[in-house]
Amino acid sequence: MVQQISFNVGTLADVQRAFRKVRAAGCQSIRPVSHGNAWSVYFHDPEGNRIEMFCDTPWYVSQPCGFEIDLDKPEDELYRETEAHCRELPGFKPMEEWRAEISRKIAAQLEA
Repeated sequence: MVQQISFNVGTLADVQRAFRKVRAAGCQSIRPVSHGNAWSVYFHDPEGNRIEMFCDTPWYVSQPCGFEIDLDKPEDELYRETEAHCRELPGFKPMEEWRAEISRKIAAQLEA
């Protein structure tokens, strides 16, 4: 058994579709969650391995972060709710801004 197998499925709609399929298949202990920087659904495969199906959000928040989400909500509503929640969390910024900051920090350390 492995700790976790994660699959980037591409979009929030894809995460929602995976959630519905897993639920319809009768999987137990399904856990939809956002980490601020990703929307995820966790469940266990028949061998007991934890599986994560996820996609990235356009935001960065300080980690660790995890809060429950309702993947049955319409995609646009879930997007808005997630963004509103993330804006209240430490470190919130657009992912592109965070990437630019990290790139500058790494470059500065390499030059030192």
